[in-house]
Amino acid sequence: MGLRFEGAISEADLRALREAMASITQELGRCFMITDMSLCTGIDAAARKYMAQWSKDGKDGVDVIAGTAVYGLSFALRAITMLAFNAIKLLGQKQVDVVFLKDEAEARRWVDEQRTILFPERAHVAE
Repeated sequence: MGLRFEGAISEADLRALREAMASITQELGRCFMITDMSLCTGIDAAARKYMAQWSKDGKDGVDVIAGTAVYGLSFALRAITMLAFNAIKLLGQKQVDVVFLKDEAEARRWVDEQRTILFPERAHVAE
């Protein structure tokens, strides 16, 4: 699943993402995310709170995310994003595999490598 955020990430953005992920995971079970944050300016407080709650939820929680490759972050936003994902790990007690990469090409290579490792029977499935 490819994402591109522009401006501040809101709770509404995350609710829409959750709905889209539910559709994808009904078919595939789990998904990878490649996230372009080059035009993102932050994550608002309501969105951070929603992320924490989402991580605690059941079948459509963050456990359906096989891994997330993020690129295009400024240094400050990378720090904020890392704090948010660390909070998810602590509050939700679920592991979220997130890597920060230079660009989309690196992100796609990482997802391809992870897909081959985690799901060798589905390594051929496209994004």
